[in-house]
Amino acid sequence: MPDTNGTNRKPPDKRNFMREKIVKPPLPRRRLAARLAVLLILAAICGAVAGVSFVLAKGAASRLTGQETPDETTPISFTRDELEPSTEESTEPAGTESVLQDEKWVEEQVAKAIAEHSFSAEDMASMYGALRDLARRADEKIVTVHSEKQRMDWFGNAVENTDQAAGIIIAKTPREILIFTSLASVSDNEAIEVVFNSGDSAPGIIRQTDQIMGVAVISVETSALPAEKVNDLEPVELGNSYSVKQSDLVLAVGSPAGIVHSTNYGNISYVAKNVQTTDGNTRVFYTDMAGNASVGTFIIDLEGKMIGWGTDDFKNENSQDMTAIYSISDYKPQLERLTNGRSIAYFGVRGQEVSAAMIGQGMPAGIYVADAVAGGPAYEAGIQNGDIITAIDGSAVRTSKELQTQLENLESGQEITVKVRRQSREEYKELEYHVNLRAR
Repeated sequence: MPDTNGTNRKPPDKRNFMREKIVKPPLPRRRLAARLAVLLILAAICGAVAGVSFVLAKGAASRLTGQETPDETTPISFTRDELEPSTEESTEPAGTESVLQDEKWVEEQVAKAIAEHSFSAEDMASMYGALRDLARRADEKIVTVHSEKQRMDWFGNAVENTDQAAGIIIAKTPREILIFTSLASVSDNEAIEVVFNSGDSAPGIIRQTDQIMGVAVISVETSALPAEKVNDLEPVELGNSYSVKQSDLVLAVGSPAGIVHSTNYGNISYVAKNVQTTDGNTRVFYTDMAGNASVGTFIIDLEGKMIGWGTDDFKNENSQDMTAIYSISDYKPQLERLTNGRSIAYFGVRGQEVSAAMIGQGMPAGIYVADAVAGGPAYEAGIQNGDIITAIDGSAVRTSKELQTQLENLESGQEITVKVRRQSREEYKELEYHVNLRAR
């Protein structure tokens, strides 16, 4: 995950490696075309009005049925998400005539559907009304985090300042309410006060932090709030960000305008897959909405589920008018640790898996170390840029997913044995290092 600690931060390595994927046999061209046509027709006829209306109905049903409160002694857990099956087209040639016929049939069906239905101003008003209701319900899960900090004035006198940022309720037990927020908003604090949407306030403490990702989880005891107000609090549901596609409509809640309880609407402008981060890879979404990562911006889909949060880690001159969003699905194992008060083990490498094509050219299979983060455990143990990690504690490491999975099961303070292959003048030599993991 990205290193946010100032001097340790380096631009991502520009090495590109070929990737190979095993894909399932594709659907026949005719069936694929038919499915596409159906999808487009439904989108044209039903559009956002029907989709958002369904969301409202689902939200109402959830409120009527309620959610089961986990037992006080039961650890908090989040459902893991699986990547969707590949939709890449087959490289097998198809008959030109058949392809043209399928494409013509799809065009005819889409044109027919569009001609038979037209949207009115009332449809647009209904859609935006539904979006406002969705934003209102999402905002009910937003809290204001006040952090009291002491600073020195010009004359050396201690001055108490109060910063505020947005947080979002991610879990609730009979004993406590857990809030996800920006680390910058609560670091170096003297005291934390959390103000809920109802106006009630209570003291908070930092449950756990992640310095690399710049986030924190805050705990508020339920006994500090009126019982009826606690019963009304509902955590946000974490969505499946692997299903997010370019052009999807999303909402920003929290502090997208720099003010707590502000909201915004927009769409996913671009989906970047397999972005190198410290100790793994992640998806990063870019949206056309304004966002303020330092004071908390959370992205909600049309089902009211949180699919990510804003970050400044990927800002550059080409994306100044866009907001970068971390994928929640890639972070669920780490977030689960934080909510249960457990630290995340810090290894300290940014790497890329060696492709089959590169292996064919003589490179060993494993994770190519693009950056051994200066000051990190791997760097201090002796691992260098250009090394290829092949095993951790005797278990082979061939893919980024394998590296992430192994690190997720390790604890800070644990010593691990890491095998690497390092290129010499004539060959790749195997080396072994003992790495003392730290909390990040």
